[in-house]
Amino acid sequence: MLREDLQDVDDVLMAFTEARAAAPDDKTLLRLWTARYPDCADDLIAVDYARFAAGMTLLDALEDGLVSQPPLTSLVLEAAARGFDAARFAQSLRLDRLLLGRLEQRVLDAATLPISLVQQIARILERRPDEIAAYLRGGPRLAAQAHFRARRAPVLSSEAERPSFAQALQRSQNLSDADRAYWQAEIDAGVLGE
Repeated sequence: MLREDLQDVDDVLMAFTEARAAAPDDKTLLRLWTARYPDCADDLIAVDYARFAAGMTLLDALEDGLVSQPPLTSLVLEAAARGFDAARFAQSLRLDRLLLGRLEQRVLDAATLPISLVQQIARILERRPDEIAAYLRGGPRLAAQAHFRARRAPVLSSEAERPSFAQALQRSQNLSDADRAYWQAEIDAGVLGE
């Protein structure tokens, strides 16, 4: 059923189509193929479900329990996998790249982040909002090059050193006044909290 010799996405999809034709009612087929070829999961889902649900996304398949997704390790890399470079990702969130970098490195106090920001990130990355919130609540991740002349990479020693999202907005020099006002209103509408 599963072939080990497949290396090209087109080969994987063609072989999957043949396997599906041979076993049209096999409910485990998609799960097996997406587990074996996780890089092709979106394409496999699209091929398998095109006849049932036009436009089904990976998030839909996750919610249906058809596939599992690896833990989130980077907002920027996850966005890149969905065709967003850092600048476009930041722009789609109405943030500047520095603020996006602070989210990526988890140096902001996650409890002060607007709920709508978490929801927007989740929508773009096709993840559940609770996954995004869990990532953002994780410990700070400073840039790998931050230890350039140090014996070890620097760390933030306490939560007190983590600025709020509102403080980061005020310090941002590249954020437009309209975007700053937008996010301030979103903070007022509700934050993640503890």
